[in-house]
Amino acid sequence: MLLALLTTACGGESEVDEVTVYSADGLKYQSGDGFYDRAFKKFEEQTGIKVNYVEGGSGEVVQRVTRERNNNKADVLITLPPFIQQAQSRGLLKQYRPAGFENVADEDKDADGMWTAVVKNYSCFIYNTEELSAPPKTWDDLLDSAYKGRLQYSTPGVAGGGNAAV
Repeated sequence: MLLALLTTACGGESEVDEVTVYSADGLKYQSGDGFYDRAFKKFEEQTGIKVNYVEGGSGEVVQRVTRERNNNKADVLITLPPFIQQAQSRGLLKQYRPAGFENVADEDKDADGMWTAVVKNYSCFIYNTEELSAPPKTWDDLLDSAYKGRLQYSTPGVAGGGNAAV
C-alpha cells in the first residue's frame, strides 16, 4: 500500500486538530487490533491530532478524491498501484518525504516524493480445508482443470490486488 498527501492536504493551516485518511481496505480490523488501529492510536497520542478514517476499495478511494477535487475532504490517500499512479497523473498528490524517506528502497517510492510505500503486500493462497484436501502449491497449479469454477479473486480495475494480478 502506498501513501500520498493530497494537493489540498492540511490546507496550509498552522494548527491542525484532525487529519482525514482515505484508504484502501484491509489494514483496519473490526477487532481494533489492525495495523491502522495501532498506528492511528500512537499518532493521536503523540500529536493530539484526531484521525478520521474513510475506507474503500483501491480504485474507489482515488475516484472519490477525483470527484472531490474542488472540495477535498481527505488529507492522506493510501492505496495500491496502479491507483496511486493514477492519482499522481491527475495532479491529486502533493510532494511529501516522510522521515526516513532516504532509507526506503527506490522501487518503493516515487523519486520526486509524490508517494511512498507503507507496507508490502504479498499474494498467497487461502482455501477452505473442508472443501479442499490437496491445495495448490504453485500459481501454475491453479491452471489444473480440477480448480475450474472454484477460484475467486478481486475485480481488476477496482481492487489493487486484482489489477496487479492481471
